[in-house]
Order: sequence, then structure tokens, then C-alpha cells
Amino acid sequence: MTASAALEQGATREYVRRGADFTYEALSGDPELLAWFLETRGFPIGTDFENRKMLLLWVRLDLHQANFDAHRDGHLSEELWSEWLPTFRADLATAEFPPLWKAGRELYTTDFAAVVDRELVRPAAADDSAR
Repeated sequence: MTASAALEQGATREYVRRGADFTYEALSGDPELLAWFLETRGFPIGTDFENRKMLLLWVRLDLHQANFDAHRDGHLSEELWSEWLPTFRADLATAEFPPLWKAGRELYTTDFAAVVDRELVRPAAADDSAR
């Protein structure tokens, strides 16, 4: 990896991390603000605990998008990508994920959305390749 590519990757990861940290910290401590935030973006709302789970999954989805982008752009090795897939799939397998994805799919890039869509219909015993 060139120095320029490493710098770009580092900046992108920091941008995603700071956005995720800010979003979670700003919303997770205020149930009314969190419910408003989710509702105004079309996400299903429920109890404070359910809303926090929705927020956590949404933040994690942003991190998954960043990992996907890094792999696609050659900044995340095939080995790390393969090690990340079970975590990605575990998040997608939660009961809360389908309604979150239905509401938020358009917030993500077309190529990442295609991978998520493919994983959602992927049989549990299928081959572990998601490309």
C-alpha cells in the first residue's frame, strides 16, 4: 500500500469512527432524542432499549460499509475480510436488522447494498464468499 493510500484509508476510518462515536454518544443517553432521530429517518421505534439496539445496529452498519469499502479498494486484506464476515453476518441475522435495512437501505452505496441484500437471502450453510 502506498503512503497516499494508507493516509486516505486512515482518514476514512477516522471519519467513520468519529461520526459513529458522535451519533451514538449524542443519542444513546437521551431516549426522547433517540426516538425522534429514528422516527424522522423512517426507522421503527419502540422502547428505549429497542431504540438503542436499532441505533447500535445502524452505527455498526456504517462500520461494515467502511470495511466493505476498504476491502473493495484493496486496503483490507482477503484474510481480514474473511475474518470480518462472521461478525457482519451475525449483525444481519438479528431480528432487528430487517426493519432497519428496509428503512435505511437507501443510505448506503449501491455495491454495499447489493452485498447486504445477497447476504440476507444467503442460506446459512452456503459458501462463505461474499464478493
